[in-house]
Amino acid sequence: MMICRDRLGAILFITICLLFANCFDVILNFANERLVFLREQSASLYHVLPYFLSKTFVDLIPTAICSLVFSLITYPLVGFQLSFNRFIYFIFLILFISYCGQSLGLCVACYIPNRITAMLLCPCVLTPFILFTPYSLNTNDDVLYSRPWYIPLKYISPFYWSFTGLMVNEFYETQFYCEENEMAKVKELVNAGINGICLYTRGELVMQRFGVSGNGITDKKLCLFLLFVLAVFYRFIAFWLLKRFAQKAKSFQSLKEMANA
Repeated sequence: MMICRDRLGAILFITICLLFANCFDVILNFANERLVFLREQSASLYHVLPYFLSKTFVDLIPTAICSLVFSLITYPLVGFQLSFNRFIYFIFLILFISYCGQSLGLCVACYIPNRITAMLLCPCVLTPFILFTPYSLNTNDDVLYSRPWYIPLKYISPFYWSFTGLMVNEFYETQFYCEENEMAKVKELVNAGINGICLYTRGELVMQRFGVSGNGITDKKLCLFLLFVLAVFYRFIAFWLLKRFAQKAKSFQSLKEMANA
């Protein structure tokens, strides 16, 4: 049972760290690029779309390499399931989680010009999404799901799909056993001379406890697909914000030139 808790904690920690780290990294780097972009944009050297697409494609290979290195180190150290298919899925999921973090970081960086302010507000943007992970609130929790307007936030939360994908990858068709000190104590069983009972002997029971369905491969593919969709969706928002910001900056520059003429 402690093995279940350790793995759940590791999955949540990996999800949070990757999304926050990639978000902060983009904010720090984009702050230095913004001045060059605005100067060249005001000179009409190129449009926003070519710049944004080139920035997106340039980040693909470094992010893929970092995701591979992260997976090669983390997967065996944590002690996840020794399965080649699970490991390959883990790499792709880590890659898409990183892309989601970068996309969210671009949204914040494009909306808030000041780097310090963007760094301070980034946790305020990401932290509410953590509440929608199965680890925080499951589908039986009346506090969240009795309010229908909260439910869409779950589906646009990268934390939800990241945690779900990692959880299904690790716990689906997995067997567990409990040491004697990990047995759940039940009064009736203790009176009958039985030390306790192991609450979770199969991974599907753990998934069920957190409201995650046990469809296995179907759920894993769905999580990958929706993380990709979210990464693209937040990139579109970032592009729209950057284009709007560039138009305002160009208009301001034109007014400044007219005032100096």
